[in-house]
Amino acid sequence: MTLERSRGRRHAHPSGRRPRRRAGSPAARSVARTAALATVALALALLAAGCLGGSSNTTTTTTTAEPATTSAPPATTTAPAATRTVRIYVVRDGKLVAEGREVPAGPAVGSEALKALLGARAFDLTIVGGVATVTGLGTLSHEGQAEIVATLTQFPTVQAVELDGKRLTRLDIEDVTPQILVESPLPDALVASPFRVTGTANTFEASLFVDILDRDGNTLSHKLVTATSGSGTRGTFDAEVSFDSADSQPGTLYAYESSAEDGRPIHEVRVPLTLLP
Repeated sequence: MTLERSRGRRHAHPSGRRPRRRAGSPAARSVARTAALATVALALALLAAGCLGGSSNTTTTTTTAEPATTSAPPATTTAPAATRTVRIYVVRDGKLVAEGREVPAGPAVGSEALKALLGARAFDLTIVGGVATVTGLGTLSHEGQAEIVATLTQFPTVQAVELDGKRLTRLDIEDVTPQILVESPLPDALVASPFRVTGTANTFEASLFVDILDRDGNTLSHKLVTATSGSGTRGTFDAEVSFDSADSQPGTLYAYESSAEDGRPIHEVRVPLTLLP
């Protein structure tokens, strides 16, 4: 009987407390443990990716395309072509006058001067033995011939010009050459005192006067000039003229002959200038 009671009783825990039973079966506990581990692994992954706000050792490289840079080509500086001023002769009011033109600098100055005179008209020019032969222009008027002869014979290498098979010199164009022909300075030139006045003249006793006038027509300089010949024979003159101007201003070179009868000015020539102080 004692034995039966002994089997029917529950054994007491040494501590006097009843032991706790673990909830669930071993299989359930295994599933719970696996889920916990998965949660921890997910948290660690998020932490590594920086999703939990912590620092990350992962370096992210961001490539930003730089805007295209367009560089303007370097500026090309072209030096202006060298030029020179040449004198041409044109007929104005029936008489020759000297004018200036800009032409390319170079050895063919005679050809360039003739181009400046004739414009777009085509021609051929050869200079041999002091004679300039011009062809390709067709028939020219006497005034047209005079312009070419005067323009080409200004150069020391040309003494005569052949046109339409006829050889001409400046003596052949005397009828369209004024009594006083100022060849330098050219119209609208800038001049400072002193400067040279050159040209040709056919005046009584080879005498003429050269005055320099200011903007108001007042006389700044008055000079008697003598050519190399006169009284029916054309000569050349070359004189130095001085003037006094307080500032830069428009002025006039006034050349003329004094009449032997009453002293009034005749054969007057006016050349506009800019007078420099």
